[in-house]
Amino acid sequence: MRRALYAFLAPPRPTTSAYNDMPATITELAARLQLSKGTVSRILNHKGEAFSEDTRRRVFAVAEEIGYTANPVARALATGRTEFVALYISDLLTSYHAQVAHLMEEHLERHGYQVVVTLYGGRRQSTMNPVRAAPMGVDGVIAHENRDNSLPANGRRATPIVSTGVYYDQTCIDFVGIDLTRVADEAVRRLVATGRKRIAHMTFHGSPSNDDARCRAYVRVLGESGLETEFIVPQNEKRQVVRANVHEYIAAHGHPEAIFCHNDDMAIATYRALSDLGLRVPDDVALLGCDGVEDTAYFPSAISTIGQPFEEMCETAWRFLERRMAEPDAPPQQVILQPKLLWRESTG
Repeated sequence: MRRALYAFLAPPRPTTSAYNDMPATITELAARLQLSKGTVSRILNHKGEAFSEDTRRRVFAVAEEIGYTANPVARALATGRTEFVALYISDLLTSYHAQVAHLMEEHLERHGYQVVVTLYGGRRQSTMNPVRAAPMGVDGVIAHENRDNSLPANGRRATPIVSTGVYYDQTCIDFVGIDLTRVADEAVRRLVATGRKRIAHMTFHGSPSNDDARCRAYVRVLGESGLETEFIVPQNEKRQVVRANVHEYIAAHGHPEAIFCHNDDMAIATYRALSDLGLRVPDDVALLGCDGVEDTAYFPSAISTIGQPFEEMCETAWRFLERRMAEPDAPPQQVILQPKLLWRESTG
């Protein structure tokens, strides 16, 4: 039993050449295939379009058979590319950021690149450079929701950068932005149209802020409708914290008739807090989130939300970055995407 457990826990031995105890090399692989090292290298780096499908399959099959693994340092020296891209993102705790990271990884891996996730935020946010912060050399950077506009500008000698998300950096040559203005305005107007008079906004901002389209729309529409604004400000966006903060807020102030949450994680936690207190969604409290994460559809009263175009954003960001890496002097690539309002049972 001890021997079996040790075998299970012991790290795997490195794969070695069939001829000696050293790792298999590209020279050995080329010899086995009776092809040049240049041909094998191009095929392994997904640049062998000129070769037949049978040849490409044979190269990968023999590479797997002898356990050949490319040396990333040697490959970088030979090609000038590491085939790594850094994803500069604030966290992976919220469902929104986790979904963005997952989709970015899918798109990049499909094109032969690996993702290096570089977290920023809090005290590090104002001092971190996404290019320097990456744990190793990268061919490009996708910076998601860089709120302080501190990204170094793109240039021929600089690492290519594409900025993405609601807080996209307009100082970058290339960006894929998402504009919440129109849809947030529509969402708040529809809440007002339900006849509810006490509509609160759950946000990190304790007062009206021009930094966020959701907050701007909320303040503007309620002002036009003659309704008073009401802000619920949780300590942070962790679900357990929001849940507790909602309990405390309602105990102190009673419950609003509707709550427009900054993001879906807050909306999900608020839904649970309202249920804890015996309040029904949407009969007692209408609930609206933002982001469009999948979880929001799986509640007894599915949560209304502003659905962001995740897939289109990630695909476009990769396309922009790919072109910038290949053509450093290409014209600026800039697009603003529009989200959609997903009006569901939680808002009646």
